[in-house]
This record gives sequence, structure tokens and C-alpha cells, in this order.
Amino acid sequence: MFLKNDWWGEFHEGIRHYSEEDLNKTFPEKTRPRNFQHPPFQCPDMTPSPTVPSSELVKAADIKVIAALGDSVTFQTALGANATTVLGIPVEYRHVSW
Repeated sequence: MFLKNDWWGEFHEGIRHYSEEDLNKTFPEKTRPRNFQHPPFQCPDMTPSPTVPSSELVKAADIKVIAALGDSVTFQTALGANATTVLGIPVEYRHVSW
């Protein structure tokens, strides 16, 4: 039993209903075999564009740098980094932050 303002306890109780096993029972058509692997990402054209693209027609070879800016929530605590459902977003995954 939870107190009226025990939202954190209610949150964790809700997560228990969204375990992988529970979801596989509820939605068996969306269950993948344990040995399932995504096919490798294949980019048909690996040459950069002749000019710098100015629209959404960017190819993988056009990307030179990937960077991210964030605050302590995104960098140090990895908030929601390993979330598999929307309920996992407010959980900290510090072990995957670097």
C-alpha cells in the first residue's frame, strides 16, 4: 500500500507490470527470438556529396563530426539512457554515462 504522495513507489509498481516477460505474454506477436540480430546497416553510396548538402539529402559520408552538448542530467546521470519503455525515462543509468 502506498501513501498518497508516494509517486516514486507507484512508479516502480507500474514498471513491474511492464517487464519484458509480461510484455511478451501480452504481445506474443511482437516477441523476437533470443538469437535475433538486426541486419547490418548498409549504406549504398559511401562517397561524400560533391557539394555541402543544404537539405535533408545528407549521406553518411557527408558527416564529419558528431557532437552533443548537455547538462549534468544528460551527461552525468544518463537519464533514460537504457530505457526500454516510456516509464524508464526518469531512471538514472549512470553506468552507461561517459
